[in-house]
Amino acid sequence: MAEENQSIEALDETVEAEIAVDEAAEEIVDEIVDEIVDEIVDEVQEVETLEELFSDEEEVLGEVEDDAEAELDELTEEAEPEEEA
Repeated sequence: MAEENQSIEALDETVEAEIAVDEAAEEIVDEIVDEIVDEIVDEVQEVETLEELFSDEEEVLGEVEDDAEAELDELTEEAEPEEEA
């Protein structure tokens, strides 16, 4: 009977140790996943920021291009009467 009790206690300790190991592994995995998710979120935010900056740059360049074309048209119109004269 004493041997059976020792065997049962040993099995209980083994099961408890396995549960503790599983819980510790779960915590480690959760921490790693959280770190990876945080990194992904940071990267996505950085990409969104870059997209906004690029979008703003394209808008400014479009405005500059429009202004340059308008100025060129104006100069061309001013130069035409001088050529006719």
